[in-house]
Amino acid sequence: MARIIAKDLSFNSDEFSVKVEVRSGITVIGGDSSTFRTYYYSLMLNEAAISNDERFVFMNYLYNDIDRIKNGEIQNKIVFIDNADLIIPKDVRIKDMLAESNNQYIIFGRDVGRYTYSLDDWAKFVSRGNNLVEMSYVIKEAGVLWQ
Repeated sequence: MARIIAKDLSFNSDEFSVKVEVRSGITVIGGDSSTFRTYYYSLMLNEAAISNDERFVFMNYLYNDIDRIKNGEIQNKIVFIDNADLIIPKDVRIKDMLAESNNQYIIFGRDVGRYTYSLDDWAKFVSRGNNLVEMSYVIKEAGVLWQ
């Protein structure tokens, strides 16, 4: 079953801060183009490479390892999937595939309903001012929707 490996996936730099706190093993970040998803993906990719952090696996249209996930070869990792709508075939039962692994997933896409069982897992990036960007869930605590 998908699980939380790291709850806090925030990023801080001299220029800005990105606050990301996950609440389940599958977090789907949606939104239109230019909504910070790919930029955050790139920040995390660079940070993992610089720190040689082997907990992370990154996939996008240039590097797609979905078959290794389906075959169970990738386990106990934090898997970032950018442009999921492009790299995951529509006939793949992604919800079942992800739920059956011991990985944590951060999925960036537009068709967010394909990747999760619950609205509780849907999020987007929101600028909070003062150089702070925060991941915000569609459904906040106690079932309250975005304002």
